[in-house]
Amino acid sequence: PASARPPPRTSDHMATHAMDEGALIGALWEAAKAGNTAGASRLLDAGAPVGWNNDADGGATALVLAASGGHKNTVELLVD
Repeated sequence: PASARPPPRTSDHMATHAMDEGALIGALWEAAKAGNTAGASRLLDAGAPVGWNNDADGGATALVLAASGGHKNTVELLVD
């Protein structure tokens, strides 16, 4: 029908996905830094990439951030 929306262009879809992933990465980074294990778990379930390296912080990952903060439970979650 004329009122049906066309499917999103691939570039639009990819941009939306990238923004969503960026938000997940930032939120996981903050959760790891704070030792928020429950929050980190929810973010991982939502698809946050556990192995993302922050080039602006020497290539550190959320795991490194949690470990350097002494957040044992968050470290265990990120290792599993």
